[in-house]
Parts: sequence; structure tokens; C-alpha cells
Amino acid sequence: MTAQPKSAPNFWDAQSPEVQLLLACSRTAVDQTWSAHIDRLATPDLDWERVLYLAGGHGVVPLLHRHLNALGPSAVPDEVRQKLRDEVHRIAGRNVVLATELLGLVETFERHSIVSMPYKGPALACQVYGDLKLRSFIDLDLLIHQKDVPQARKILIERGYEPQLKMTAAKERAILRSECDESFTRDNGRLLLELHWAITPPFFSFPLKTETLFERAGTIELLGRRVAAPAIEDLLLILCVNGTKDMWPRLEFICRVSELVMRYSELDWKQTFARAQELGAERMLLLGLFLVQEVLGTKLPEHVTKKFRGESALKRLSKAVGELLFERTSDVLSQFELTVFRLRSREHLRDRINYCFRRALSPTYQDLETVSLPPALEFLYPLIRPFRLIRR
Repeated sequence: MTAQPKSAPNFWDAQSPEVQLLLACSRTAVDQTWSAHIDRLATPDLDWERVLYLAGGHGVVPLLHRHLNALGPSAVPDEVRQKLRDEVHRIAGRNVVLATELLGLVETFERHSIVSMPYKGPALACQVYGDLKLRSFIDLDLLIHQKDVPQARKILIERGYEPQLKMTAAKERAILRSECDESFTRDNGRLLLELHWAITPPFFSFPLKTETLFERAGTIELLGRRVAAPAIEDLLLILCVNGTKDMWPRLEFICRVSELVMRYSELDWKQTFARAQELGAERMLLLGLFLVQEVLGTKLPEHVTKKFRGESALKRLSKAVGELLFERTSDVLSQFELTVFRLRSREHLRDRINYCFRRALSPTYQDLETVSLPPALEFLYPLIRPFRLIRR
């Protein structure tokens, strides 16, 4: 699938030369067309400080370095090359440290008969980018079965991890019902781990069961060891859903979808769309694919692009994403903006209604910090959130 800049004329042409360079470099491999485009854009008079700033904020420093490093010495100022080189070495070193810690956690869980799957982080770098050093990430993510969460929590605490929020047993049970993960830190906050028992919170109405993910899982190699990984079809859907849930806040969210599509020619598109329709997530899947075409110029199969024509909401949603990526002076989203975007990304009215109803009755970590109930009254926790919303 050869990428061409002309695949995304509207988005591409509206961007500054600095953003265009970033877009051209935001892929693991470039063909002659992209290489010529990078060569044309990388000039000494470019605002290189902005390029570096954007690359760091969008999580694509290793990709930018890879392609600029292939250019002649006169194209990129020496100080820019040095800054990129230093940052790439720092990222690579941290990635190895995090991946080593992740493998240690997987092995520890195995000894306690807890099945786990590395999720995002180092695993995504290897599975989608094909190289641990090419993806920038700051935390670790592990997916386990919900029934194993209490034991896993104890193991993590024994390894020196601390829950970010201290909660009673009753609150922990409430969180298991209303959230999909719990955050832990170690080494004075320098190491962050998210323990997942679902892909999205229940209020998001994306009923992809963790048990199903484990049943269909394959394996990948991480630092010489085979570990569980989601099936490619499941991973594509998960990436598009998670990107939409967060409103695609960084370019790297789009890169990872593009790289997956480019890397795995054996992807079963029919099965992927069938699962998306079953889970009420076809529009989110289409949005992710639409963005890789419009933003990065990734060429998609014709049978996929044909599906775009029947989804009039895609252009409106992608326009909102594009404005957030490079046009807004602040990347802070209001809850109203995020809610509207999430509702428009769903194709079924029932899922929009379900989202609103559940979101209003699902206590968050912050909600549970405000009130402590005895175990006999923990069924009242869902009422905390609407009460706090009314008070606001």
C-alpha cells in the first residue's frame, strides 16, 4: 500500500511546512514520493524548534529522526540533529527499561496463575511498528481477567507499586463495575502502570469481552520472549475505538492505525467489519481508517474506501480531529466537546442513550474520593455522580 501525499489534499494543503514535514515523516518506511517530499521540506530556514516541539507532543520523535537522519548534512541544522539524536537515545533506553519491567510483571503473574496480556506500550511498538525503539510511550499497560484484579493488586503492591488513589474494599468493588483500569506508580512516580480488566469503561458501550480477546490472542516477541498479543483484527478495532474515545489527541494515535494496516496485508477486513457492526463500533472503525487516509495519505483497499461514502458524519468528525491536532492553541478539551464527539461517533441511537445514562450513573475515581459508604450501602455509589453533577 503505497502512500501518496495527494491522497489527502485538503488536510495536507492547509498545513504549514513544519506540519507537512512531520506528517511526511510519521511512518516507519517511506517510498520515493515521500522521500522527495521530505527532502523538499527539510530546509535550513524551516522553524525547526516548532518541528521538534510538535514531534515531541505528538509522540513521533523516533520516526522523525529516522527519516531526517537519512538526509544530507546540509538539510538539517547540526543542533537539531543532536537534539533528535539525544532524545531518541533517551526514548530507546527508557523503552528497554519499561519492556524489561513489563516482562517481569508477566512472569510474576504467571507464577500466581494470572493470565495477562501486554497492552499498548512496548507490546504495541513491537506488534505494529516492528521495533521497540520506534514508538514513544511513558507507561505500561497489562490486561487481565476481572476476577484476577484483587490478587494482581496485592502482587503489584508487594513489588513496590502504589495505587494512585487509596480506596476501601467497597470503593474498589464499585470501580470494578464502573471503570476499566486502575493506575499504579512506583519509584516516586517515575514508573506508571495501568492494570486493565476491560478495553473501555462500561459507560462507553463497547462490549468487547476480555475473555474473547484472550481466546483469539496470538503472540509477539518482546525482548526475546513470546508474550500474548491481541489478534490483528481485534487490535485494529481497539485502536480505532480508543482513538475515538479520546478524540484522537495526538498524531501517534493515527500513526499506529496506519502502521497496522500497512504492516499486515493478511488482515481479514470482512471479519473486522463484521465484529465492528456487532459491537456497534463500525463508525469508530471507519473514522480511524478515514483519518489515516486524510491525515497521513495512507492508501486503503477500495472496498474500505467505498464504505466512507455512506458515512456523512466522517468528514465532520475528522474535521474536529484535524482542528484539535494542529490548529488549537490549547489541547484541553471540555467535557461537553468530548461528549458531543463521542455521541456523534456512534451509529446507533441506543448506544448514544446508553452512553448518556451510564455516564451519569457511573462513579469515577474522583467521585469515590469524596464519599465513603459502609459495605452495606455500597450499592448507593452510583448515586454519587449525579449528585455531584447537580451541585456543579
